[in-house]
Parts: sequence; structure tokens; C-alpha cells
Amino acid sequence: MRSWGLNYVDALSAYHFSKVTGRDMIAAVIDTGIDMSHPEFKGRVSASSVDVTGAGRGPGDVDGHGTAVAGILAAARDDIGIHGVAFDSTVLAIRVDMPGSCEADGGSACTFTDSHLAAGIDHARQSGARVINLSLGGDRSPNDGLSETFAALRRATQAGLLIVIAAGNAEEGRPAGASSGFPGNFVLDPGSLGRVVVVGSISDDHELSDFSNRAGDLKDFYLLAPGGNIPTTYVDGGYVRVWGTSFAAPFVSGALLLMLQAFPHLAPEDALEILLVTALNYGPWSDAEIYGRGAIAMNAAFQPVGASSVAMGGATGQSVSVGALAIPPSGASGDWLWESGFIDGAVLRDGYDRAFRFDPAPSDVRGDGGLGALETAARAGLARQSATHAGPASVHMRVTPERTRALRNMPEEVYQDRPDVSFRFTHGAATIEAGRGFAAPGPLPGAGVAVLSETRFSGAVANLTGSRDWATVRYRFGDAAVSFRTAESDLGGVSAAAASWDFGRHQIALEVGEGREDFAALGGRIAGRFGMDDQSRNSFAAALWSGELGLGWRGAARFEQARADIALPAWMGVEDQVAATAWS
Repeated sequence: MRSWGLNYVDALSAYHFSKVTGRDMIAAVIDTGIDMSHPEFKGRVSASSVDVTGAGRGPGDVDGHGTAVAGILAAARDDIGIHGVAFDSTVLAIRVDMPGSCEADGGSACTFTDSHLAAGIDHARQSGARVINLSLGGDRSPNDGLSETFAALRRATQAGLLIVIAAGNAEEGRPAGASSGFPGNFVLDPGSLGRVVVVGSISDDHELSDFSNRAGDLKDFYLLAPGGNIPTTYVDGGYVRVWGTSFAAPFVSGALLLMLQAFPHLAPEDALEILLVTALNYGPWSDAEIYGRGAIAMNAAFQPVGASSVAMGGATGQSVSVGALAIPPSGASGDWLWESGFIDGAVLRDGYDRAFRFDPAPSDVRGDGGLGALETAARAGLARQSATHAGPASVHMRVTPERTRALRNMPEEVYQDRPDVSFRFTHGAATIEAGRGFAAPGPLPGAGVAVLSETRFSGAVANLTGSRDWATVRYRFGDAAVSFRTAESDLGGVSAAAASWDFGRHQIALEVGEGREDFAALGGRIAGRFGMDDQSRNSFAAALWSGELGLGWRGAARFEQARADIALPAWMGVEDQVAATAWS
């Protein structure tokens, strides 16, 4: 008998991701007893099961209601009939029906007294149950808070038990009530401690069952679960299909058992809160007065909830937010985080301190190849350029095309771009240049571009940030020249010194310098993944050649080497020198 209810709550996700079955967990079903000989419960009915009424009947079930509830919660997964949500759990069957009441009126008149309910709750507390399922109830009374049942429920919640109560069904011919009656109204009692939930019913058409009481004033602790046309166990080893909030409640009870098994250190109120905050409450279920917190969704409940972090750094217990750790790879660091094995075995903890295996899929990282340079060159080519010369001085200006206004309501300054400008002054053997944008001229014009620079036209060898403001000084004496240059931006800067020599139709140059990145490392995020500020200091050296090759051809070559000193967390070290080489 295939149960649509198990698919609806997505119990398979709990079995798959957390490998839980309910083993060694005890659920108390306070009801009409259980069919002790039913094969679905073989070996999993607690020896502490009892009839608390004193009638000496034992926990056997003559009505079938308790057996049906227990089947939805814990029937075996044996490829026969059905299986319950927590199919390996142990059922503590506590019979509380008044002697003779279930047999009257064809089995539809089971009644329960206040004292018997209280005795059943106390027995569950004393017998090791983790969850109590109460698929029974009646009308509210102003004196409910003084009842023996409420007193026993307070003792149970104080002991750490979770209580699941059916919302109740409207009487035939009468519209469903605004909210649950007794004992569901216990959720409003301060003694509930956030460990009690009321459960209404969804039918197989995925709508709120017309017989189910609504959330009403219990909306903060009201969930929905399948309760219509549910196949389950019945007396005499049989099976039956059932309707009612009584049969929605054990779906939640089973989910809580699996939650407590999967996360043994989880506080009981947190286990319930996770089901409440992950419930589906969008669209037609958004009216809390009717639907409460929404429909139970085990797939969401068994995944990380809330602000999550990953434990790093071994014994130091350093925790890093998942958002920071999962920053897309960029710059020279690329996808090192995944390829290095650094996070293999890392543990993710969610907002409830639940531990999960952290196994992110590696990012698909592709270098832009020549595309970035091509786009930069194309943009520069589209810009309007002008030059003015006056004796030894010259000024160049470049205005880029106006940006596309994708959002018209953005401030004007978002779309404004300052023009690029450079100034040059030559006097004898000395040349001074300064500018914003363009490129700080290198020591040997025409000898390629800085391959180790993320910004192809920054003109700063191994400087992995795009510098805007720059200045250079060059002095020539005979066939040799020396030059100094510096560049600064909001993201860092670079300074370098170079010497060049002319040998007939050939030129060579050497340049050394240091670059600084203030909010990045190697053009990307490294320390930023671990909650720190990224910084790095890069030293570099470059050798350049340019010369004629004959037949009207000219050649150029460049070799660069850079080393980086990267800011890292105290618990993280660098085994080898971080270095890079490039040639063109």
C-alpha cells in the first residue's frame, strides 16, 4: 500500500542524507493501545507498554485507532504493507481509553479521563520516551490549566520530552473550529517551553482537510501534515485507510524522532523549531490563522538552517561563514580551495550547531584568456581621444563612451566616468609623466604587456590591482637610461625602478619593484574566505628585450617573476613560496 504521505513530507531525504531510521528511539503513543501481534511492530513494542486505567487489560487494542497511529509513526520497512516515518523506532503503547467505551456504539465512542491521560503522560516520561504522540482530545475548558493533564504535560516538557498533539476534527455537520481544543491548547501554557506542537491535516489533494481544526490562536506552534486517505496498520494484522488529524500527528512525531537521532546534541525545542521554520508556508498557506506555520518539509529540515559556518584550523576551532568560504574563485589563486584538499573533511555547522559534511561542488573556473584584453582594447578604441602639444609639454585625454543606463532610478553619479588624462614634460635628458588611467609607461615601450597583471593595460608588472593614478620619472644618459614609477588606487599600489640599454638596433631592460594589494591577494580572495581582510605584498622582477629582426619585422620579449607575501589566518601557513613566472 503506497503512502502518498511519506512522499509528501519527503521522509526519504532524512533517510538519504542523515542515514537515520529511528533506531533506539522511543515514541510514546498514548491512545487505545496497539495490536501486539501485528508483524509491522515485531520486536519493536516496548516491554513498558501498559494500560494505565487499572482495568488489567494490557496494552492490546480493540478499537484500532492506536494501532493506526502507531503504524504511520513506526511500521517496519519490510516491503510488506506500509512503513512508518521512523520505521526502526520503538513504540511505547500506553492505553488510556475508558474500559468499555471503545466497544460501545460500534467503536466510535472511545473516551479518556483527565486522570488517565495524566497517568499515561507520566508513564511515558518515566519510561524513556523522547516524543509523546497524543492523537486525542476534546473541547476546551476555562479550567484546563488546572487539570491533571496539564500538570503532567509540564512535568514532561521540563524533562525534555516533545509533545505532538492532533488539532482535532470538527464534528460531522459542523464547520471546523478556529483552533484545537484540549489538550492542544497546552501550547499557550508557559510550561510548554516551546516543546509542544499541534498538527492539522492536509488531504491527498494537497489542500487543508475540510474536517481539520485550523490554527487559530495556536498558530505559532501549529503544523500541517498528511491526514487524509493514509494507509496504515489495523487490528488483527490488517491494514486500513484513515482520515483525521489523529493520523497527521504521527508524521510529525516520526520526523522529530529522526531529527533527535540524526542530531543527538540538539535541544528538543530546537528540533521542533527547525520543523516550524522550515515548513512550507507560501502562497495559499500564508494565512497563519488557518495554516499556522505551514506544511512539514523534512527535506528542508534535514539541511543546514540559519547562519552556517565551517570549522577550519583543526584544534583552534576557527569557524568561517559559508558565505565567505564560498566566494567565487578569482585571480591567481583560482580554485585552490577545492583542488588543494584543504577543506576535505571540513564540518559545516548551521544556526542550530548541527554538524553536516561540507562537500561543495568545485567552481567552474575559466580564465578569460585574451578576451578580457580584447574587451579592454575595444573599449579604449571606442573612446574619444585628444592630444595637445606645447613645446616640451603634452597632454592626452580619453573619454569613454557613456555607460548603458540599465536602471533609470539609480543616482546620476553611478553612470558618470572620469576621463583618463596623462601629462608629459621633457627637459633635456629628463622626462616626467603623470596621469590617471591610460597606462604608466614601462621601461621599454613595445616589449609586450604585463602578463602577471590582472588588468592588462595597467602598466604595472605583477601588480594585480588596477591602478588609476600614476607617475614616472626617466633620465637618459648616452645609451643607457634609468626610470622610476609609482601607481596608486583604492585597492593598492606599485613602485618600481628600471634600467635600460641600447645596443644598436636592440634594447634590453631590467625592472624590479614591489606591489601592494589592500583588499585582495593575487587578484582574488584568500584570507577573505576565512573572515579576515585580504592583503598581500608582491615583489617582482622583469627582463625585457626589443629589437629589429630584418625584412621590416620587429620583435619583443618579456620574462617576469613575482613572489607574494600573503596575509593568512594564524592557523594557516604557506608550505612553499608563493611565486609565479610568465613570459611573452
